[in-house]
Amino acid sequence: MLLQKLFVQLQNGPALVFIGQDGLERHGRELALLHRLQKQLQPLVGEVGEDEKLTGEILPVIKGLEAAKIASQRADGIEILPFFHYADLRAQPHGGHAELGKLLGIHAHDRIFFTSGATESLNTVLCGLDYGEEGRGILATQTEHNSVLRPLMNQPVFKKHPVTIISCLENGAVTRKALEKGLEEALENTGKNPSALIVNHCSNVTGYVQDMKLIGNFVRENNLLLLVDVSQSAGCIPVDADSWRADGVIFTGHKSLLGIQGTGGFFIRKGLELKPLKYGGTGRNSQQLTYEDGDYEYEVGTQNLPGIRALLAGVEFVLETGVDRIQEKEERMMKLLYEGLGKIPGVQIYGSFAECKGPVMSLNFQGLKASDVAYILENGYEITVRAGLHCSPLIHEAMGTKNSGTVRVSVSWFTKEEEILAFLEAAGQIAASLRGAD
Repeated sequence: MLLQKLFVQLQNGPALVFIGQDGLERHGRELALLHRLQKQLQPLVGEVGEDEKLTGEILPVIKGLEAAKIASQRADGIEILPFFHYADLRAQPHGGHAELGKLLGIHAHDRIFFTSGATESLNTVLCGLDYGEEGRGILATQTEHNSVLRPLMNQPVFKKHPVTIISCLENGAVTRKALEKGLEEALENTGKNPSALIVNHCSNVTGYVQDMKLIGNFVRENNLLLLVDVSQSAGCIPVDADSWRADGVIFTGHKSLLGIQGTGGFFIRKGLELKPLKYGGTGRNSQQLTYEDGDYEYEVGTQNLPGIRALLAGVEFVLETGVDRIQEKEERMMKLLYEGLGKIPGVQIYGSFAECKGPVMSLNFQGLKASDVAYILENGYEITVRAGLHCSPLIHEAMGTKNSGTVRVSVSWFTKEEEILAFLEAAGQIAASLRGAD
């Protein structure tokens, strides 16, 4: 029997909570309500065995995600809302993991695990991997977000497995030459080959998208694990983890996957030793207190099911719309930005449309701090941008903006051309005022 819960709210009474094999909790109304519910839900009810009887009453068995079809159904003053156990969601062949795997180019979608976001995912993966003997470290690019850099710089495991930073160009590009130089530096410092490379697929500062074929070839030639952070690219730029031969992929839900904040996850290739960051209840085999032979569990505690359902709804939207269509529209919006800003004297753009294909860009106004630009745009034009280092401090060393930061502008599938034109008009007025022009 699937372990489903139904939250049943009476119009003028408290809620009843019907639970599968775990038992029945009652708050207020008569047990006879079960019969009414079973009758209403009969089209979705499967055969119920003798072992699924509770206190003489048979609970309806809702088949998988079919329960979604009864959401908001009202009959005889009863509103029925589905509540899904996470184990049931994972068990469905089309219950979300397969769709997410399709979007990320991951065939082994059973190796995708949900977390509270990319930060938890990165801490789990970076701190749980087995890097081998002491001295074998990890390579990380200069484009990485602090959700990568801070674990690498602070977690105890990296005292034994040193971190080497791979430099990038001003626009965020990581070249073959830089990769080879970083590898040589790691060998010189420790006398041992590093174990892994982590790379930010798309910079959240410049929008530069890394050449994953180049990086994949380098990783295979040097027998490195490949970890890819696709937080900025998943949902708006094609991601093909299997063709990259990625050993680990990290994603967040609140950006182009169109989920809500507090969602995300990671993929880890089967066969890799990965110790969990957290331990706790999972709802299965509760007598087991220790783990052996790598039989770890990564989704412990109460899962954020509303957030996961919202994230999977976003994934479905992206798949239905098409990543190629989303990318084409966003590139069109970005081209308008690059071309329009390039015509405004006093505006410095970092990168170019030909180089940076992601949905974000960085710029500055000569004579005005980035934070002041953001304040003027928000309070004078009702346009929201972000100012500062954008949680990616090292790339600003390559850009020459480590002390000032930048103004970051981003677009999405929902951005309209008139919004781009409104921003360009505002930028032109700000620049003109700095020049003392009319």
